[in-house]
Amino acid sequence: MALQSSGRVTIYSRLRIQPLPVLSSLQALAHSVKEITGHPHHDLGISLVSPKKIASMNKEYRNKRGTTDVLSFSAKSQSTDRFGSLQNDLGDLFVCPQMIAKDAAEERVSLEYQWRRILVHGVLHLAGFDHETDEDYKKMSAAEILALKRISEWENSDKNLVPTLFKEREENMMN
Repeated sequence: MALQSSGRVTIYSRLRIQPLPVLSSLQALAHSVKEITGHPHHDLGISLVSPKKIASMNKEYRNKRGTTDVLSFSAKSQSTDRFGSLQNDLGDLFVCPQMIAKDAAEERVSLEYQWRRILVHGVLHLAGFDHETDEDYKKMSAAEILALKRISEWENSDKNLVPTLFKEREENMMN
């Protein structure tokens, strides 16, 4: 069954490092994450950046020192383009591949799993989740675990059912 995502995923990178996932694989994964989290028709930008760049952005936008694996910048609202068409922009993720590789090695998980986890984490931030309080952390962690589980089941399941299950679970977590 074909993926039902109609929103674009645009990946930007000037990095010349290895190992980077094949861009088409990263793009397919990002579409799956959007579908699983209930945002299949939204556009998503992913910029692959160096540790120096992400540390600079972390300081500038979060007032935190050091590198991080992902920063999320939500579009917050729908807007119209220059032709008056409605834009469904979810937002932008800035991802540091070197940090993802480092974290995967430290946590002894596959690089593929770590990319999945980071994309899910970033998209959940764009969808309004955060982890500033213990309660928010629990909600976001539950959503992240559910999304990762659903993505791992994605290839062997009814793709029309997965977003419904995620939405039902998300509604239960909110109550």
